[in-house]
Amino acid sequence: ALSTLPPGRFLMPGDLEGSPALTFAPLMTLSQGRPRSGSLQAMMERRYEAYKTHVVKPFFREHITRLDRQIVLIDAMQALNAGQAAMADLERAVTEILSCFRP
Repeated sequence: ALSTLPPGRFLMPGDLEGSPALTFAPLMTLSQGRPRSGSLQAMMERRYEAYKTHVVKPFFREHITRLDRQIVLIDAMQALNAGQAAMADLERAVTEILSCFRP
Protein backbone atom coordinates (compact mmCIF):
# COMPACT_ATOMS: atom_id res chain seq x y z
CA ALA A 1 0.00 0.00 0.00
CA LEU A 2 2.95 2.32 -0.52
CA SER A 3 1.15 4.08 -3.37
CA THR A 4 -1.24 5.57 -0.83
CA LEU A 5 1.61 7.25 1.05
CA PRO A 6 2.46 10.31 -1.06
CA PRO A 7 4.69 13.08 0.28
CA GLY A 8 2.78 15.57 2.35
CA ARG A 9 2.78 17.48 5.60
CA PHE A 10 4.76 14.74 7.35
CA LEU A 11 7.76 15.19 5.05
CA MET A 12 7.30 18.95 4.64
CA PRO A 13 5.51 20.08 7.82
CA GLY A 14 5.99 23.82 7.30
CA ASP A 15 4.26 25.79 10.06
CA LEU A 16 3.10 22.54 11.69
CA GLU A 17 6.62 21.31 12.46
CA GLY A 18 6.60 19.78 15.95
CA SER A 19 2.81 19.98 16.19
CA PRO A 20 0.95 17.11 17.89
CA ALA A 21 -1.41 17.19 14.87
CA LEU A 22 1.40 15.54 12.87
CA THR A 23 2.40 12.99 15.49
CA PHE A 24 0.04 10.08 15.11
CA ALA A 25 0.14 6.60 13.64
CA PRO A 26 -2.45 3.97 12.82
CA LEU A 27 -2.84 1.32 15.50
CA MET A 28 -4.54 -2.03 15.26
CA THR A 29 -7.85 -1.96 17.13
CA LEU A 30 -7.73 -4.54 19.90
CA SER A 31 -11.24 -4.12 21.24
CA GLN A 32 -14.68 -3.02 20.09
CA GLY A 33 -15.96 0.43 20.97
CA ARG A 34 -14.07 3.48 22.14
CA PRO A 35 -10.45 3.23 23.27
CA ARG A 36 -9.77 3.47 26.99
CA SER A 37 -9.30 7.05 28.18
CA GLY A 38 -5.62 7.93 28.53
CA SER A 39 -4.50 5.03 26.32
CA LEU A 40 -2.08 5.35 23.42
CA GLN A 41 -4.89 4.39 21.07
CA ALA A 42 -7.11 7.21 22.43
CA MET A 43 -4.28 9.72 22.00
CA MET A 44 -3.57 8.60 18.42
CA GLU A 45 -7.29 8.84 17.62
CA ARG A 46 -7.50 12.40 19.01
CA ARG A 47 -4.44 13.47 17.06
CA TYR A 48 -5.76 11.94 13.84
CA GLU A 49 -9.08 13.75 14.29
CA ALA A 50 -7.16 17.00 14.93
CA TYR A 51 -5.13 16.39 11.77
CA LYS A 52 -8.31 15.98 9.72
CA THR A 53 -9.92 19.06 11.28
CA HIS A 54 -6.94 21.44 11.24
CA VAL A 55 -4.93 20.23 8.22
CA VAL A 56 -6.98 18.20 5.74
CA LYS A 57 -10.31 20.03 5.76
CA PRO A 58 -8.79 23.54 5.50
CA PHE A 59 -6.50 22.37 2.68
CA PHE A 60 -9.43 21.01 0.70
CA ARG A 61 -11.57 24.06 1.46
CA GLU A 62 -8.84 26.56 0.48
CA HIS A 63 -7.37 24.75 -2.53
CA ILE A 64 -9.19 21.72 -3.91
CA THR A 65 -12.82 22.88 -3.82
CA ARG A 66 -11.99 25.92 -5.96
CA LEU A 67 -10.57 23.81 -8.79
CA ASP A 68 -12.60 22.79 -11.81
CA ARG A 69 -9.80 20.56 -13.14
CA GLN A 70 -6.98 18.57 -11.58
CA ILE A 71 -4.06 16.76 -13.19
CA VAL A 72 -3.01 13.60 -11.40
CA LEU A 73 0.36 12.17 -12.45
CA ILE A 74 0.73 8.41 -12.16
CA ASP A 75 3.92 6.40 -12.51
CA ALA A 76 2.32 3.47 -14.32
CA MET A 77 5.62 2.14 -15.70
CA GLN A 78 7.04 1.52 -12.25
CA ALA A 79 3.93 -0.42 -11.24
CA LEU A 80 3.90 -2.37 -14.53
CA ASN A 81 7.55 -3.32 -14.05
CA ALA A 82 6.95 -4.35 -10.43
CA GLY A 83 4.19 -6.83 -11.23
CA GLN A 84 0.56 -7.60 -10.54
CA ALA A 85 0.59 -6.73 -6.82
CA ALA A 86 2.06 -3.30 -7.55
CA MET A 87 -0.56 -2.68 -10.24
CA ALA A 88 -3.34 -3.63 -7.81
CA ASP A 89 -1.80 -1.28 -5.23
CA LEU A 90 -1.65 1.54 -7.78
CA GLU A 91 -5.27 0.93 -8.81
CA ARG A 92 -6.40 1.15 -5.16
CA ALA A 93 -4.40 4.34 -4.66
CA VAL A 94 -5.80 6.02 -7.78
CA THR A 95 -9.34 5.03 -6.83
CA GLU A 96 -8.89 6.54 -3.36
CA ILE A 97 -7.32 9.72 -4.72
CA LEU A 98 -10.02 10.25 -7.33
CA SER A 99 -12.77 9.69 -4.77
CA CYS A 100 -11.54 12.87 -3.01
CA PHE A 101 -12.45 14.92 -6.07
CA ARG A 102 -15.95 13.54 -6.57
CA PRO A 103 -18.81 15.46 -4.94
